[in-house]
Amino acid sequence: MSRRKRKKRQKRAKREANKQQPDRQLPPPPPPANPVAENQEQQPEAKTHPPTAPQQNNGERPSRTDWPVLWQVVFSGCLVVFAAAQTYTSYLNWDSTNDQYKAMLAQNETARGQLKLAEDGLALTKMDQRAWLFIEQPTIESFGVGVPFLCSTKVQNIGRSPATITKRRIESRIEPRGTPIEKLVAETDTKVFAPIALAGGTELIMPSDAWIGPPLTEKLVSGVKDGSLILTTFVRCEYLIAGEQNKLHVTEVLYQYFPKSGLMMIRDNYIRID
Repeated sequence: MSRRKRKKRQKRAKREANKQQPDRQLPPPPPPANPVAENQEQQPEAKTHPPTAPQQNNGERPSRTDWPVLWQVVFSGCLVVFAAAQTYTSYLNWDSTNDQYKAMLAQNETARGQLKLAEDGLALTKMDQRAWLFIEQPTIESFGVGVPFLCSTKVQNIGRSPATITKRRIESRIEPRGTPIEKLVAETDTKVFAPIALAGGTELIMPSDAWIGPPLTEKLVSGVKDGSLILTTFVRCEYLIAGEQNKLHVTEVLYQYFPKSGLMMIRDNYIRID
């Protein structure tokens, strides 16, 4: 008998023996002592990796528990973008306003300069058009032994507007050398008389209208010649300008006579003392 036939016969005998035995139920397997531990044993051991940067989701859809966090992140990002845009817009507005402010300051400075030029021009025009009184050097009319000391002067309106002289004073005296100017110009005899109109470019001869002193003696005349005494003439004019109301203008001047080389009565020897 061959080996192949012998194996077939043994398989057949084994099947018949199994059929003759009654069916027996296998007992259920015992329950595990710790289901959680068994499940953990059945699960493959998770590999631990060092923390790395978050990776992309590989196309997996987030769970429901992740949606609030995701919306919060999106909303926060929108707020950041909006705040940045608003800050940039505010900067642009501030920069534009600053430029406008600088331009306004420059315009104000230009306007101030033009106003100053206009005011200066108006002031110069007024100064050029107004009346100006100028008092010339006095002329000696009388001086010598036995006669009083008298002189006269001319008042010129060198301006372009008329002037009205309301007061005048012309006083000629003989004073010791070194007399204070305050005493020489003390207003003791300023006369008020009918106003005199003096047009621009005209002149007026004003004779001495102060007190007429007594005739000079030889001592006074010799004192003037040797320089111990000084001939003094003070002129003062108060006047109004056309176009101005109640604004009084004053022109006054003090002249003193200094003889040179013993010569007398030379008009150029009168020197203006301001």
